[in-house]
Formats: sequence, structure tokens, C-alpha cells
Amino acid sequence: MKMREVVKETRIWKEEYLNLDVIVAKQRSEYCKIQNMSGRKDHYKIYEEARRLFK
Repeated sequence: MKMREVVKETRIWKEEYLNLDVIVAKQRSEYCKIQNMSGRKDHYKIYEEARRLFK
């Protein structure tokens, strides 16, 4: 299942995100939560790491 099927307002999201698999999006989210809870404050770098790790 793709994020396009989950998101209600598809016109405000980028095409890259809408074509993303739901499982991959959840994995990225969990990785970001774990990194934030460990004390890291560089949110953009964490997000970029998650994008590289979970494609």
C-alpha cells in the first residue's frame, strides 16, 4: 500500500512521499523517534539518515 491511499489531502504532499510505501514510512518515523529520544537535536540530519537507511 502506498501513502497516496492513506493521505487525505494529496495535493499538498510531494509526489515522492505519495509514492512511498507505508511500511517504509513507518520505519523512518520509528528511527526518527528513537534518535530524538536518545538526545539528538539535529532533526534534519536524522531525517536524512532515515531516508538513506530506509528506501
